[in-house]
Amino acid sequence: MNNPTFHLPVPMNTRVIVPDYYFKNKNIAGTVVGVSSIGVIFTYIVLLDQQIESEHGYVKAIVVHGPELVSEDGKTNWRIKE
Repeated sequence: MNNPTFHLPVPMNTRVIVPDYYFKNKNIAGTVVGVSSIGVIFTYIVLLDQQIESEHGYVKAIVVHGPELVSEDGKTNWRIKE
């Protein structure tokens, strides 16, 4: 499998927090269950712990760019440290 260039790979089944700007609700958690796109930045599929109501209906999963993900405890991200 290829590796992303602009961030470290996010392991599958990792518990993460979805960034605030994706939904009005804060601290929405989920589990990384797959990769939706591969490039210099990978986009990961996050299965949400609870479905979220949006203007388009209910959302049960979302795709998030690797550098935007933070572990559920807030201590780990997958950005490249320089």
